[in-house]
Amino acid sequence: MSTANGSSSSKDDNSSCPDISKYLSVLLDEESSEDDDSNETKCNDITKNDSSTTKESDETFQVLNNPNIDDSESSELEEVFLSVCWRKGMLGAAAYSMESSELSVLNDIVDVNPEFILTTILFNQVQPKKVICSSSASIKFISVLKTLVNGELSPGHDLADQKKLILLPGKEYAYDACRRQILSLKLPGAHSDMNSEEQRWHVQSKFDLQSESMVLALGMLLKCLEKSFVHLNLEAGDNKAPINSVTDINLENLVNMDSETFRALKIFNQISHPSNFMKGLVSSNKEGLSIFGIFNRCKTVAGSKFMRVMLLQPSHDLEVLNNRLDVVEFSYNPRNDEIIKCMGDHLKCIKSINKIMSRLMAARASINEWKTLHKTIYHCISLGELCRRASSQAKLFEEISLCNTETMYHIIHCIDSIIDFTESERLNKFSVKSGLDEELDQKKYKYSKLHEVMSNLAKSELGTLPPHVQECSVVYIPEIGYLLAITEWKTNVSEDEALIPGLDLMFSAGSTLYYKSAKTRELDSRIGDCVVEISEHESRIMVQLVQFLQEHVSHLQHMIALSAQLDCLISLGTVARENNYVRPVLTDTRIINIQNGRHPLQELCVNDFVPNDTFSGGKQDTHGLMKILTGPNACGKSVYLKQIALIIYLAHIGSFVPATSATIGLVDHIHTRIQTVESVATQISAFAIDVKQMILCLYSSTPNSLIIVDEFGKGTSEGSGLALLAACLQHFLSRGSKCPHVFISTHFHRIINMLPNSPLCSFQTLEYMMDDNDQIVYLYKLKDGNVTSSLAVKVLQSLSIEEKNVKKASEFLEAMSSDKLITRDLASRRAIQINMRREIASKFLSSAFSAEELQKLTCLLEKFKEKWG
Repeated sequence: MSTANGSSSSKDDNSSCPDISKYLSVLLDEESSEDDDSNETKCNDITKNDSSTTKESDETFQVLNNPNIDDSESSELEEVFLSVCWRKGMLGAAAYSMESSELSVLNDIVDVNPEFILTTILFNQVQPKKVICSSSASIKFISVLKTLVNGELSPGHDLADQKKLILLPGKEYAYDACRRQILSLKLPGAHSDMNSEEQRWHVQSKFDLQSESMVLALGMLLKCLEKSFVHLNLEAGDNKAPINSVTDINLENLVNMDSETFRALKIFNQISHPSNFMKGLVSSNKEGLSIFGIFNRCKTVAGSKFMRVMLLQPSHDLEVLNNRLDVVEFSYNPRNDEIIKCMGDHLKCIKSINKIMSRLMAARASINEWKTLHKTIYHCISLGELCRRASSQAKLFEEISLCNTETMYHIIHCIDSIIDFTESERLNKFSVKSGLDEELDQKKYKYSKLHEVMSNLAKSELGTLPPHVQECSVVYIPEIGYLLAITEWKTNVSEDEALIPGLDLMFSAGSTLYYKSAKTRELDSRIGDCVVEISEHESRIMVQLVQFLQEHVSHLQHMIALSAQLDCLISLGTVARENNYVRPVLTDTRIINIQNGRHPLQELCVNDFVPNDTFSGGKQDTHGLMKILTGPNACGKSVYLKQIALIIYLAHIGSFVPATSATIGLVDHIHTRIQTVESVATQISAFAIDVKQMILCLYSSTPNSLIIVDEFGKGTSEGSGLALLAACLQHFLSRGSKCPHVFISTHFHRIINMLPNSPLCSFQTLEYMMDDNDQIVYLYKLKDGNVTSSLAVKVLQSLSIEEKNVKKASEFLEAMSSDKLITRDLASRRAIQINMRREIASKFLSSAFSAEELQKLTCLLEKFKEKWG
């Protein structure tokens, strides 16, 4: 704004701008100020009798736009929709991620009724928020889905974590309709010039349309998304869910673990917020002492998500596990600290671009989101260059380095060449660099000269105005054009007084009148609405850039996914070095050989942890396959069993393990009967839950399974529990060389007499000793052998239970063990009461009463009898 002042009473140059802003905020649609270019106002004030002095304001125009939308990280819990279909013994499924816009399909695979083991594995792998199924499906299949969906209704889990099962009418599941729905998809990689026939062939190359159950599941998933996608994603540009990539769901190489096993081993341990106000919100939960809690040192949200998925999907694919171990070993080595630190610096700058790309496609991205995208691509390229130096050390490094193709460099070059980030930040909108488009540069040059033109025009117009008008200015308002702004020369100027010959009054705002003159109309026709033209021109360039990015987004997302995997594995290496873990030797041979194994969670809670060896299997099963642990209460049996399961589990996610050495044969199932989680929602007794878990161990286990059982049978009578346990163990031994790895603890000491002699079975116990005060001292060291007593009385003494209670328990135990009758002794207080009653009765009988007194006494006794019986 420029002003020439002729008198000391003239108003400040910017006095009229606030009023114009108020007018514009009402006149211009708020939506256009957010989606299109910023609204700008440029004022040039001239005052009569002084044309020599010109004062320019710091800002040549005012931006009227909404504040930037913060570029926040995506939530850790990803919303996934899963559609499943089971018919004629074949399971098919499709899943869609709202965050990554990734579509995953499971081709038809045999899933046996009534166990539906693959359905459970699929659910644990995908971790859906919504599950879609046909209401006409098998009753047992729907029952299993309800169990999986409502399985979190156990103590310690919030209702906010609950999934939702959606049952659709069975008549909707028509193969032809679902097939047409799939063929109408627009998948990534399809060219815009493809005709309908070519597009159908492209879709058929991605999906096996002969998999009937998969086609039905995918078709219904697409139909549900089509109807509700706008409500699910408020930032969606259209009604159709975008698909950035198509992947296959592979269940063949996963280790089968049920939810009870994950809970018993504390793989995850979410703790709710103590406040009732915050309880139930997923964002308010925190991770307690768990495997995920101690291993999650990831620098990115994507890395943390990958770790969660990896922990939920232990694998027995030897190549995959060794590739992960190579990266963990590289980060474990102190010689690589410098390069690992550099990788970490780049990793923490790599963000998820899924939401950013959605906003770019909807033309809603802020300049901060453009900067985040640019920063992510830059650090992806830098990370790829670092990985190239170590590409011979691990396959993952090689894959990341190979992602640094010309495409990545071309993308970053295009963004650098097109976007002027400095100017964009200043204007709070997308701005194109000069030198890219000649026509746009000319428009911007014309706009840069507009200030001078408007200043000269204001001086010229001031000479033609009546004498009572002492100052004027020329302002520019987008979509309205150029106006002559005159400050009211007196208070309350009437409409007739506001009429000036040669000028058309347009409107008034505050104390300023706005007119159109012949010269301002000439500016409208010669210069035009230059701000709008510049904005529209830059918008066309931005759309072209977004389309280019959309063509290569899958390549960029693959690079980010590999970066997340690297972040996760570096975190595993960091924890392994801090806690002195070792790399396990993985083999297809059925063997478990662990030297000085430790419990990864328990050792963090005590000052000194006693390590123990574990042997099972080997060549010709030299170490046996079944280990039965007996020992006193609280001697460490449960910790040892969980220790074995956790070491095997960690090896199957590709992590180092807490031991001095470990040779581990790959397993396909990890079954446990450790923890019984009771809930009113399950409507099953604790003993029934135990039996159900044991049945799963019996009928789902293979020769390459690991079975951990802690005190099975304690929920019923001793004889029944012992019989059930003996029958289960004899079943495993009857398999001979096909017996799985079985580790079991029990207090049924007679079990040794009920099992046949077999080289597959051996008994072990944990050492203890008695001190000078006849108190039990636990040594926690494993040895061969067994015990004949749980030493429960000694354990009571060590827990500072009252001596009289311990003595009484000892007497009962001795009587029961020697088959003696337990005599019931009267308490001393009761004996005193009886003696007092005898004395009262004796005095009563020796006393003489009159007839009247006897009548009163009889009445009192009757009342006493009525009241007390």
